[in-house]
Amino acid sequence: MYRKAIACFFFVVFLVFAALQINDPDPVIWASAYMVAALLTGLSVYDLVPRYLAWLGITAYLSMAVILWPATYSGVAGTMEGRPEVELARESLGLLICAFGLAVVTLLKRR
Repeated sequence: MYRKAIACFFFVVFLVFAALQINDPDPVIWASAYMVAALLTGLSVYDLVPRYLAWLGITAYLSMAVILWPATYSGVAGTMEGRPEVELARESLGLLICAFGLAVVTLLKRR
């Protein structure tokens, strides 16, 4: 029962993340990334996501987070003007949250 509640929680979180991407310079990419995570966690409430698909999503999110991680970490707070590493760090952390949410829901799934 609590697995479904956790899956619903991540579903709502990822929907909110997707909605917050509207003012991003590239909203289609990031809203889509969060919507895929929302779809996978939402469908997992009804056990409609095969484990291999969930693990593929986790791997993809982790891979992109590593690829986008900035060479120099300057934090995630403050303005991004002239500091693209802040935006890259924020994007990477968002992808890590997606991977974490999918992993939690997948690991809690009954075998």
